[in-house]
Amino acid sequence: MVDAIGRVVGGKPRVWSFPWWSMPLLAPFVPLFRELREMRYVWAEPLQLDNAGLLAVLGEEQRTPLDTAMRETLVMMGCLPPEKVKEIAKIQDIRRFDYVWRSACHL
Repeated sequence: MVDAIGRVVGGKPRVWSFPWWSMPLLAPFVPLFRELREMRYVWAEPLQLDNAGLLAVLGEEQRTPLDTAMRETLVMMGCLPPEKVKEIAKIQDIRRFDYVWRSACHL
């Protein structure tokens, strides 16, 4: 994921670990942190899902390339500067990004 973000933004993003040590301290005051503490195993243990049942119903699975999904997610979340969104819009099919880049660039 970090590599995909880096390819989209054109640089290596800073990465640091989540401060799990702070969860017990903050859990009594913030319910979300209490729940995060309970779900820590999801981050600590490998997790593999099986989509055989879904494929049996839907047929072939269509996959969006990771870089495309990351780029569109970052654009829609407003995490890219307007210049970068305009640059992406020039490369991509402009009709597909029209509604996103106009709002992100305040046009």
